[in-house]
Amino acid sequence: MNRQTVWVKSDTRNHQGHFIPQSEYTLVEADQNGWALICADNARCYYVDPEQLRFEAG
Repeated sequence: MNRQTVWVKSDTRNHQGHFIPQSEYTLVEADQNGWALICADNARCYYVDPEQLRFEAG
């Protein structure tokens, strides 16, 4: 999968139920369990519902 820049919708939660900060992320992959792995940098990555991603700013 090509890595691309994504943004999260407001009130997005990760797979553990914690809110994800509004920021720009890199979409790393979508796994077979239905989660998308997004990373802000090398230390901050989250699994989120792919339906909560925006592929355009705004």
